[in-house]
Amino acid sequence: VKVIIGNSVTKIGRQAFGPCENLEEIIFGNQYITIEYDAFSGCDKLKKVEMSSGKIGSSAFSGCFFLSEVIIGDGVDFVDSYAFSNCALLNNVKIGSGLSKIGDGMFYDCDNLKEITIPNTVEEIGASAFSKCTSLDSIMIPDGVKKIGDAAFEGCTDLKKVIIGSNVEEIGVSAFSGCTGLDSIMITNGVKKIG
Repeated sequence: VKVIIGNSVTKIGRQAFGPCENLEEIIFGNQYITIEYDAFSGCDKLKKVEMSSGKIGSSAFSGCFFLSEVIIGDGVDFVDSYAFSNCALLNNVKIGSGLSKIGDGMFYDCDNLKEITIPNTVEEIGASAFSKCTSLDSIMIPDGVKKIGDAAFEGCTDLKKVIIGSNVEEIGVSAFSGCTGLDSIMITNGVKKIG
């Protein structure tokens, strides 16, 4: 099943499509669109989400097992907590320059996520944002980031290398707890608080 969202649609409500077990593809228009809480949660066969402009609500795509690619365009200015959590096959993520925060638990328990590029416009990485992303092997926190939230990378067992940008001032409690494969972490002079 394929769903095409026309340009006149500006809002997709709570649980509008969740869980549609046969939904494989969503095509969004170029309009600014608000996707509310759980809108596509549990759409097991959904494989790709590409959104150019709008807001993504809490748990909007949570539990979409076969989701492997997420493209968040420059016009997306807000992604709420746990939006893409528990997407077991997610391995390709592109985040545009519109976000200032990686939401709490945004990619929580995305087992196959190996790498991600965080844009310099991001100022905060939320609590548990990448927690239990067990395949994530390295992360570069850009200079725009000022705060890394509690448990942000907790349980990332394959994480080997972390480079923290020069403007990070605070690293939250248990931010790198359970990162058993960690070989190196470079913390700059700007950090004022850890834990």
